[in-house]
Amino acid sequence: MLLDRLVSVAKNLEDPNFFLLGPNIKGLYFFGFWQPPIKRMRNNLYNMFLVCTILFVLSQIIDLYYLRHDLAKALDNFSLTALSVVSCAKGWSFVLFKARWYELVKSISQEERTEIQKQNKEALMEMRRYRRYARSMTFSYWLLVLITYLALLLAPLMRYIFSTAYKEGIKEGIEPYPQIINSWFPFDNTKIPGYIYGSAIHLIFSTQGSAAIAMYDTCVVVIIIYLKGELRVLKNQCKRIFETEEKQCTNIFMVNIKECHRKHNVLMRQYTLFNSLVSPIMFFYVLICSITICCSVVQINLTGITTYKKLWVIQYTVGQVFQLFMLCWHANEVFVESYAVDRGVYDSDWWKSNVFIRKHLLLLAGKLNQPFILTAGPFSKLTVLTFISVSIT
Repeated sequence: MLLDRLVSVAKNLEDPNFFLLGPNIKGLYFFGFWQPPIKRMRNNLYNMFLVCTILFVLSQIIDLYYLRHDLAKALDNFSLTALSVVSCAKGWSFVLFKARWYELVKSISQEERTEIQKQNKEALMEMRRYRRYARSMTFSYWLLVLITYLALLLAPLMRYIFSTAYKEGIKEGIEPYPQIINSWFPFDNTKIPGYIYGSAIHLIFSTQGSAAIAMYDTCVVVIIIYLKGELRVLKNQCKRIFETEEKQCTNIFMVNIKECHRKHNVLMRQYTLFNSLVSPIMFFYVLICSITICCSVVQINLTGITTYKKLWVIQYTVGQVFQLFMLCWHANEVFVESYAVDRGVYDSDWWKSNVFIRKHLLLLAGKLNQPFILTAGPFSKLTVLTFISVSIT
């Protein structure tokens, strides 16, 4: 029954207008990051709420300033504050650059339709393969973020339930009520009713922050998977340039070569646009990851840290490392695949062609020899080497 329900929910997330990005677009739309121009009132309301997220992140930074003399509390607050800053940046990326995101998603959908209309079995098989993989990555990552989100919400409650000393301290007024997130309020959130108001605000913004991370990361990874899959399709297409029943059919060969040029031009435009959108966010994200991982190592070695806090730091650090690894691994896969595209030209039956066609083949092979390198700002690249250097630094 539960499995059938999950399958039904997954099918409802599909969108015929977005073959690959259907669940991702619906998720972005649900949380207000995907804003169709025709729904202005809804977009304005969500934008007002997103402005409030900026104010909430500022309140976390203010609270961090007040805790600067307590290293343990400051490190604990910094980890969540840094995560909030990253999630806010990721959410606003869709809103501020929505026209360019629309252009990219529309281009991806059009290219998929073009491939489907060709009815080439190898291309359709490759598309089904990378679409299935994209779905598994999306749903598994959403589940991971959901578990982390629930751990964040339940951690204060677990501390209250399993720590008898802490429970007695609250009753005697020595210890404050457990907080989901540390932030500054213009009212006293350590006593009722301020604690209830503060907890409600923490619940709302932690939900939005988790959604921003889940939706942005999966959307980026799915597009990277698409680029890798389409590069494979292009490579196989180059291999089939001379697959025709007619011998020395120059016109058909030229049509196939032109189609390879067209597809590569489309992928180059998509890659360039996509990299321009994610590169600034990835630079900021890699920087924050490196800092927070270092802070986690310091925090877990502090004297007097409880077992509960150690478990939370380990869970948080593992989540950060996995996020960075997922992005760097898939970006590295695109980089490797882009280097192998021109092999399709050399693996084709080029010997069937004349000198005129072979000249065009050389031009095509040279054009295809352009690596797709996704960058994290102007200083680093999203590769496995970057992940290793950040993890061990």
